[in-house]
Amino acid sequence: MKNEIGVVIATYNGEKYIKEQLESIIHQTISPDYIVISDGYSKDKTIDICYNVLSNSKIRFVILKSNRQLSVKDNFEKAFNNCNTKYIFFADQDDKWLPNKIENAMEVFKKYDVDVVFCDAYVTNEKLDGKISLWKNIGYKSKRRINVYNKYDLILQGELIKHNIMTGMCMAVSSRIKEALLPFSNNGIHDIWIAHAVNCLGKVASLNSQDVLYRQHGNNSIGATLSIKKSFNHKNEYLIKLENRLKFINDILQKYSNKYEKIFFDNYLNYQKYLNCRIEYIKKKRNILYFLLLLKKYYKYEYKCARIIIRDLYTRFHYKKDGVYNERTDSCAK
Repeated sequence: MKNEIGVVIATYNGEKYIKEQLESIIHQTISPDYIVISDGYSKDKTIDICYNVLSNSKIRFVILKSNRQLSVKDNFEKAFNNCNTKYIFFADQDDKWLPNKIENAMEVFKKYDVDVVFCDAYVTNEKLDGKISLWKNIGYKSKRRINVYNKYDLILQGELIKHNIMTGMCMAVSSRIKEALLPFSNNGIHDIWIAHAVNCLGKVASLNSQDVLYRQHGNNSIGATLSIKKSFNHKNEYLIKLENRLKFINDILQKYSNKYEKIFFDNYLNYQKYLNCRIEYIKKKRNILYFLLLLKKYYKYEYKCARIIIRDLYTRFHYKKDGVYNERTDSCAK
């Protein structure tokens, strides 16, 4: 079928790895019909490399240029919005697809009629050595080759609240939910938005197959891990991300809330309340006694919660509050 499989790629100064990535996509066992590249105002040879590689293939393509630098979210949203194929795969500029990635995902789409398929990946170094399972790295476990989650699945919701298990470069989306996904939230990355949104819209399948080499090279826009030492040097950014997470959940609730799925959306409301309490504690609007009451919520909502607790305590210690200390008596820990 023409225009069945599309691939969207967001690029920005990606000349070092983009050729290898494009060639891995072109030479899939099932080739894509269309490739959409959105470039976020690259200042190197990224666009030229993309044009040269794709011009020598038999695959239709378009390269969308920008007159300003785009965020990762905006760049992917632009590419996604301009891809009109039946199935849309997301690809990062610096990874490498293994030959059966598209074939494996299409098998799941056809057999289980799902709206999103996401696979595992190998986390590697810059030279694509040192293959470690991404799922193992982020704490997602699956004994089956394929797990199918239905709409409003509480187990999947719990996984997504703890950590993003649906990484963008491992993800493929059916076009039948495309319009309902747009626009992406301004308060999170595109793949996190899709992950939560699709659980409100349709069926999701996880594919226990490492189909991507996820290259970690120190300049990734988003990485698989962040060392404690490095993360501590970004304490202001940490608090901003926490506040954006609160806004992100609000975006999900505003767009997809359904009164007939009370338990599902009450879970989001309770999580939102927990995030707000953490922010208030970090900003010193809550005392240390209150923090002890909040501990059980960390264990409910966080993966590697000890690390998160240490981060919160560290950020609180360095936070310079404005005005008078405001010790409130109402409890968020209920």
